Amino acid sequence: MKFAAFLAILALVSTGCGEDLGFGPEIVSMTVSPDTLSTTETGMTDQFFTITIEVSGFTDEIDVEATRAFIQPDEVDAVYESATLVGNTITLDRIATGWFQTLPPGTYDIGAEVSTVPGDNGQPTEAVERLNLTTVTITE
Repeated sequence: MKFAAFLAILALVSTGCGEDLGFGPEIVSMTVSPDTLSTTETGMTDQFFTITIEVSGFTDEIDVEATRAFIQPDEVDAVYESATLVGNTITLDRIATGWFQTLPPGTYDIGAEVSTVPGDNGQPTEAVERLNLTTVTITE
């Protein structure tokens, strides 16, 4: 019985289904701070968001400058002043609250995309996009 289970797992991994079992690169979680602000704060030039993204399973170097965080469903990208990677944590700093300036009050889903440094072919060797990681609420 143990040998049969081993063969089943080996078959899944060899066919590329290992990523479905938690292997391979993934975006584990994301936080946005602050996660609530009023419509009057969305145009402020002295207030900023910070986004923290936890990742795992990347085998190649992450291209931290290519990391994207975006408002769904229209994929309005956050524009950040700096991006850092420490261990498995990516931090996107100083995202202007104007990111939400044109949006009415409500709760918005936030997604992210993380990829590796491009290889010889100019494409990242690993890339992961994940939707609905967290929310930001805009109040009146």
